[in-house]
Amino acid sequence: MRAYIYYIIIAALLCCACVDEFDAGLSSSETNILCVEGTIRSNADCPFYLSHSIPIKLDEEEMFEGIAVFDAQIAVHGSNGDVWEGQNIYYSDTYDFIGYGINAGTYLVRVGQLDPSSQYWLEIIWHGNTYTTTPQEPLLTPEIEDLRWEMAPAGQLVNIMVTPATSSSEKQYFRWNYEETWEVHTPLRATYEYDPNQDQIVPIRRLLDTGWAHNYNHFDIYGNNENYQDGRIRNLVLYQTDKDENRFNYRYYTRVYQTAITREEYEYQQLSSQLSDEMGGLFTPQPSALPTNIHCQTADVQAIGYIGVSLNTTSAHLYVNSNDVGHVNRRYVQIADAEFVAENTWYVLWQLGWRVYEYILGATPPVTWAERWCVDCTSPYWGATLERPSFWEDRD
Repeated sequence: MRAYIYYIIIAALLCCACVDEFDAGLSSSETNILCVEGTIRSNADCPFYLSHSIPIKLDEEEMFEGIAVFDAQIAVHGSNGDVWEGQNIYYSDTYDFIGYGINAGTYLVRVGQLDPSSQYWLEIIWHGNTYTTTPQEPLLTPEIEDLRWEMAPAGQLVNIMVTPATSSSEKQYFRWNYEETWEVHTPLRATYEYDPNQDQIVPIRRLLDTGWAHNYNHFDIYGNNENYQDGRIRNLVLYQTDKDENRFNYRYYTRVYQTAITREEYEYQQLSSQLSDEMGGLFTPQPSALPTNIHCQTADVQAIGYIGVSLNTTSAHLYVNSNDVGHVNRRYVQIADAEFVAENTWYVLWQLGWRVYEYILGATPPVTWAERWCVDCTSPYWGATLERPSFWEDRD
């Protein structure tokens, strides 16, 4: 979503410069429009991403140079007197901020327990100006009633679907995100390896045939209950994954996070996506029409962003086994040809990406070599590590 905002501003400024009849609500000389993303969440490390608009330049690299904001002061305030200050963590080695990733312009605020009866807002001080978001009471998020998978009609894609535990027919708006972990098994197991320092075949120090890969989805998913019977969201497809991807090589895990949001935040995100997709087309909503809830209190300058306040985030997880979806590995094991092996030294074979599969003293040749992915789950093909996640459950 951060990229959306950059393009929104640039598209708007370009339209201002090229089409007299188009009023984007932004001056072509206004080059420090603050853009803010994030959510105030109870008892959580809350990231906020700060960027700003820049002058139009011919060089694309120069155009995006310096977009991130590094020199702001940021804090979350509560009407009950609570204050939690944040800091820019891009250059800090203090935080191991897993999940969101650390990007330029990332500020982290460690927010404590929110009071449901109080209001909270974000305050930013930047370039001598003070910006604040509209105070809001924290929204309560319901549990996830059901998280399931099913094959899409064509039989190749796996649908991951969510149902929030709600009973109200009133308009409801949600944001979802998810993280994935999957266990992979290489088609071959090697018990020996080549040591380039000794130029010898030695017993393998650690088996490399089983590992776990991880992915955190950085793009939020939004939805509401407008088109559902009796106003309840049921089996909303969050995302799809091809059944023959490496994710389903052996065992797949997903954890979905659900957060209730306001109608205004939902509309802001929808319009932001539309602006990004259409890149300032003639009938595109103008940036000034976005339901922004951040405003400058000390000067007549614009800001863009919508900061929600959440009392809690709920989650649910799901396992899917490879045989459940009919996973097919479409890449065949590659063993090095004996003649090719004879023409090269062990070191050259190792440099070319081949790895030891078998070592039989007295055989001709004594070493059988296979492509790295066949025996090593840490290869780029699999992208796994050997560390088993603490939460991992073996399949039956």
